Formats: sequence, structure tokens, C-alpha cells
Amino acid sequence: MHKKSKMLCYELKMDHSLLKLIVNCTIKQLIMYPAFEILATLVACTFVSITAYGALTEQRSLFTLGLCFFSVIPVAGELYNYSMDNNTLHLALALTFLTQIIITLPFKANYGSSNASAFALSKKIGIAILVTNLLHGCLILSKEIGVPHQFGYLHFAVALIMAWTVVKTYITPNVRWK
Repeated sequence: MHKKSKMLCYELKMDHSLLKLIVNCTIKQLIMYPAFEILATLVACTFVSITAYGALTEQRSLFTLGLCFFSVIPVAGELYNYSMDNNTLHLALALTFLTQIIITLPFKANYGSSNASAFALSKKIGIAILVTNLLHGCLILSKEIGVPHQFGYLHFAVALIMAWTVVKTYITPNVRWK
């Protein structure tokens, strides 16, 4: 009897560790559901396109609208990842992009090169958004943090758009966005 109960306990422990192994592998390999990943990618591409169109046509409201809504996606993704593994890195990244949402809220601000302090502040904000997206894209592509790689490339696209706008504001005097 004693031998049978020992054997049963061993089998239960083995079944439990096998189940734990399967669950951990599944969570690590299938971080996002494929349908959700595809939908999030399409929505993110749409917001990056809006940002690029706003930058090319110098329409501040479209530019900031695309940036603001694009920044919502990393906040949601990082909070989801935090709920899965309790890594505080995800909270720090979510707060970083929450700050970016607040900075890029699309409102009608009438300032340009005539207001020197607002113009200098907008350049610094542009550089901060460029660096944030560039580093987050590098983090996604270089380290396994549970984010699909296409989002890293989308962050690079936003960083490229921001680099173009920052360079354009430094090169072109008296830039006036609509």
C-alpha cells in the first residue's frame, strides 16, 4: 500500500510539472493571440500612416493624432505583458508611453517659429519622442520581452518620421504647420 501511494504521488507530481512546463512554454511562445496581433498591427500601421501623412503635409492635428493614438498601443501591450509576468520593466515602458500620449494630445496650439520658447520646446519634444521610439524599437528587436517584432519596426518607422520632422525644422527657417 505504501509503495502504491508513493507511486501515485510521484505520478501526480510529474503530471503537475509537465502541465506547468506546457503552460509556461505556451505562454512564452504564444504571447498574443494571432487575431489580436494582426488587428493591433493593422491599427498601428494605420496610426503610423496618419502620422506620416500629417508630417508630409505639415498638418499638426493629424501628425499629433497619429502619434497619440499610436502611443496607446504600447501602453495596452505593456500592461498586458505586465499582467502576464509581473516584470516592472513593462510598467516603466507603459508609463513612458503614457507620458508620450499626454505630450502628443492633439489640440489646436497656434505657435510657430515666431514664439521662440514654444518652438524650442517643440523641437526638444520631437527629439524625446524620436529617442523613445528608437530605443523601444531596439529593445523589442534585441531582447525577448514578449512583443512581436513587427511592433519594433513600427517604432522605427515613427522614429524615422520624427527624425524627418526634427531635421526639417532645423533646416527650414520659419516652419508653419497648419
